[in-house]
Amino acid sequence: SPGATVIVADAPVITLDSPITGIAFDAGTAVTIVVTATDAEGLIAQVEFFGDGESIGTDIGDGDDFYEFIWTPVAGTYVVHAVATNSLDLTTTSTSATVTANVLPAITWTGPSDADILPTGAAVILSSTATDADGTVIQVEFFVNDESVGIGTTQVDNNYTVSWTPADVGNYDLHAIATDNQGAMTSTTPVISVTANDLPVISLESPLDASVFDADTEITISTIATDTNGSIAQVEFFVDGISIGTDTVLD
Repeated sequence: SPGATVIVADAPVITLDSPITGIAFDAGTAVTIVVTATDAEGLIAQVEFFGDGESIGTDIGDGDDFYEFIWTPVAGTYVVHAVATNSLDLTTTSTSATVTANVLPAITWTGPSDADILPTGAAVILSSTATDADGTVIQVEFFVNDESVGIGTTQVDNNYTVSWTPADVGNYDLHAIATDNQGAMTSTTPVISVTANDLPVISLESPLDASVFDADTEITISTIATDTNGSIAQVEFFVDGISIGTDTVLD
């Protein structure tokens, strides 16, 4: 009787190139899974990609040995692998990689406010609130004109603060960056712009300390007020802590 004809062939070879185990990426962003697949005797018919054992897509290639699939996972940890099938319907499974789709930390600027006027030479508390939905915030770093001024210390209610002293008169842009336990970063937006201003200088010229005058007589209170980087808008006068009037006229 005639003998049976059999074909002896090698299974395809497949290597998972990307991603690698341990990598973390932002949830909701596209991630490209890349493999190299070859076959000694025939052709690669397709490469099928899997996330946590479920098929997420296939690629029939474009003539070279590289196959890829663009995947957009929600937040979570996944085991990904791929299976190559050749023209003889033989299959090989790649090694797997465990990856994490990470939720970015959330951060909100809380102080000072945009357009605030700050005194030069006086400490100002910069503050932001930061949280992380699927992990922890490991640090909040504060920046003035894109230069780091320190890592914030944790206060109550996820608030982070750092002390900063504006040394010179001028405009300053402030922001903070939160980093989570996966290394993902989020910056506060919009950038906060503040102005550092020298305080005005004022001296009381009259009356002198311990002066005595008749009751019900008109007394002139006079001062000298100057401002090194601007002008005096007004001088307000007080008696026993109670305002008795203002002067906006420069004599």
